[in-house]
Amino acid sequence: MFTSLAIRALLNDLKKDYDLNAARILSLKYSKLGYYIMKLYTFTGRLNLLIDTKNKIFLPVFLKEKSEKIENTISNFFKKTSNININKFDQIDLERILYIDIGFKNRYKIFIELFGKGNFVVTNEDNIILVAEYEYETQKRRVRKGSEYIFPKLIDLNYTDLSNVVREKSDLFRYLPIDPFTLNYILYKLEMVDTKLSENDLEKIYNHLVLIINQIDRGDINYVVIKDYKNKYTVLPYTPDQEYVSKYGLILYKNKDYREFSEYFVKELYPAILNLTDSKYRKIQETILKMEDELAKLNKKLEDYQMVAPSLYSKIDELYKIFDEIKQGKTHYKIDTKNKLVYIKVNDLEVPLPYNQNPYKAIGYLYDEIKRMKKGVRKLNDKINELRASVGKEVYKTIFLDAYISLKKKWFEKYIWSISTNDFLIIGGKDARTNELIIKKYATEDDIIFHADIRGSPFVILKEGLSKNADYIDMYDAAYITASYSKAWQLGLSSIAVYYVKKDQLSKHPPTGEYLRTGSFMIYGKRNYIKGVPLVLYIAITQIDNFNKIFIGSESAIKKHSIAREVFRLIPGDFPRGSVAKKIIDYYLSKNYLDKKYYEAYYNDLITRVPPNSYYSITKLF
Repeated sequence: MFTSLAIRALLNDLKKDYDLNAARILSLKYSKLGYYIMKLYTFTGRLNLLIDTKNKIFLPVFLKEKSEKIENTISNFFKKTSNININKFDQIDLERILYIDIGFKNRYKIFIELFGKGNFVVTNEDNIILVAEYEYETQKRRVRKGSEYIFPKLIDLNYTDLSNVVREKSDLFRYLPIDPFTLNYILYKLEMVDTKLSENDLEKIYNHLVLIINQIDRGDINYVVIKDYKNKYTVLPYTPDQEYVSKYGLILYKNKDYREFSEYFVKELYPAILNLTDSKYRKIQETILKMEDELAKLNKKLEDYQMVAPSLYSKIDELYKIFDEIKQGKTHYKIDTKNKLVYIKVNDLEVPLPYNQNPYKAIGYLYDEIKRMKKGVRKLNDKINELRASVGKEVYKTIFLDAYISLKKKWFEKYIWSISTNDFLIIGGKDARTNELIIKKYATEDDIIFHADIRGSPFVILKEGLSKNADYIDMYDAAYITASYSKAWQLGLSSIAVYYVKKDQLSKHPPTGEYLRTGSFMIYGKRNYIKGVPLVLYIAITQIDNFNKIFIGSESAIKKHSIAREVFRLIPGDFPRGSVAKKIIDYYLSKNYLDKKYYEAYYNDLITRVPPNSYYSITKLF
């Protein structure tokens, strides 16, 4: 289900937003449906993790979960250790094993195995097992209370180890902690068809794996769900070629945002995985599953026939001979006398041909079969879609509910945003990925683009600032945003220089021999500097489409757009963003500027917009 690469991507994303290595486990509950909900407290807010060892799922969830809870050996253990500190939260190498080091005086280790039958193991600091979800013994492992926990390590992902043990393709699947889909995909991309692998082959495979891993670590990912023709799901952090995927199944979903991926998974996919079918729809669902199985078999047969049919023309003489032997009763081929068909073996595949016709007409018969199968595929797809539409989403019971009433957002509210004094839109990237996105997707020749004079700055766009001749005050508003969301804030600086350029000065083409990471651009030509930009932000309430929203901007922009007299002033400090966001929302709730029913929505929005570690004060600007 969740591949080791997908787990790596999720942990990377989570660690950008939550300090998992300084969090606390508030509770661990076990659902009657067979999964765990681990509730964490972090400095940037609470976080719930869905852990399903049986189905190999690890996922942050942002919706309310309502299943009945029961006790098992693991949940009982955590009754005694609630509100326990996390010292380290990580993945062991590229294995499908999550490792959590917890406790202070009494240290414990958690090992969550998302392979095989799955397991949840707790040990002491010396790796002696205290409790395990499943106890068992094999020739290679002993997982029992009192035994030492030894995880089933394969080989380290380095070229030396790879070349020492891998001689042929099957060794890749035996020794590497990489999912079969990815390994097969790499072999496909590298066009490796031989069973044996040379040193050169191994080097290419290793380099391609490193390329994928580096791509994940840069945040250049897509969460992709693939459903194969056996109704099994695979979660990947990259998008494979459609041509390759079509041989095995189809892409159900893809999204760069892990929060949106999580919501899709738990609402749309997870109930189906758990088979939580409402009884009145069960028969329809069983029919759909049978038809999907039939469709998968038909698609496979169609693909085989299409692959073999053209090659039969090169066997015309051989077919004449086979047909003559059948007429003489001498053939050893499989015969269907009733339908007058002979099954010819081509590339380990048997195809039926009418032996009472000449070979050319017999091959034409096979092409007619292909046409009939294509028509059958279309009909089956239409029938399956019709049945699905008849039951809709009601076919599955709901176990995850919306945790809060969502705010309606404008497109720019997914990013850092503000409005300048004279109503110019200001947008900026929240991370490397969105830095790249806003420049490629939203920057135009009409805009002015800002960047702080420090490594670790967002690109900020003053929309139409160039074409509409934005005033210096608007430029300064955008510079405030750029400086305050840069690395300078975390370093505790009081001011920093910011420069601005035009769109055509940015390029993704570095000098020969250099490499640009995601979110980075080469800047050519003159940089125009605004020196000594203070690191300070003001937070107040403004209206967007007659709805009150929390607004962040410069002092001048706040004076122009705020509907509240009291505003918050933020500078670099010591308070974590979670406590700052809570203080701001609580204050404006008390003044009736915000609606209490949107509390969690406001909090989840603001926590991603407040810089980390701030000092705040409340002031009246007018």
